[in-house]
Amino acid sequence: MRLPPEVLLSFILFVSCQNEESTRFIDLVPTPLRSLKETYGVVIVPILSVLSAPSEEASVITVLYRGTIIDIESVSPKREVFRGSVGRWYRVHYQGQRGWVFSTSVDVFEDLYLARQRVQALRTTGVSPN
Repeated sequence: MRLPPEVLLSFILFVSCQNEESTRFIDLVPTPLRSLKETYGVVIVPILSVLSAPSEEASVITVLYRGTIIDIESVSPKREVFRGSVGRWYRVHYQGQRGWVFSTSVDVFEDLYLARQRVQALRTTGVSPN
């Protein structure tokens, strides 16, 4: 029985790599990976308070203005009513700060280019994003 050349070559390479002394392992430092898929939000209300917790009683961390692009890190599992609107809480990141905003104040995009287009649309309608 004759073996195809690629099978024979694979076998030779496999056998030649079996030398345990030449095997080296590299210890890799674990690094956080948020997600392979980014989610962006564009603030659509004139002024948006970023809160310390997903609650109406939470303290304000910072204030954002219409047209600001933020990173959305997670979404609350259940819908809630906040100031008369039904939606979900978004955990967001902006310029080194993390906090919570309510979904009815933000348009969501999975592409930064589309988020930037939304900001441009807000500007061309005569509404200043900042």
